[in-house]
Amino acid sequence: MMEPLKNTSEAAELVRLRPQTLRSLRSKGGGPDFIRLAPNRCAYRTSDLEKWVESRKRRSTCDPGPGPGA
Repeated sequence: MMEPLKNTSEAAELVRLRPQTLRSLRSKGGGPDFIRLAPNRCAYRTSDLEKWVESRKRRSTCDPGPGPGA
């Protein structure tokens, strides 16, 4: 069974960002994986959002993490 998809607003709410922030991350890179359904329509899997949030985890403010695109 296919995992339900979330639109940009739903995904932004889940990760506690503004929808515009997710749009910007799609354009610039570094955000969660997304699915392009049509030229102006993108969707997110909850599992991809959770994976992205987990990748942002740090132990201190000095920890740069794995680098760009993480």
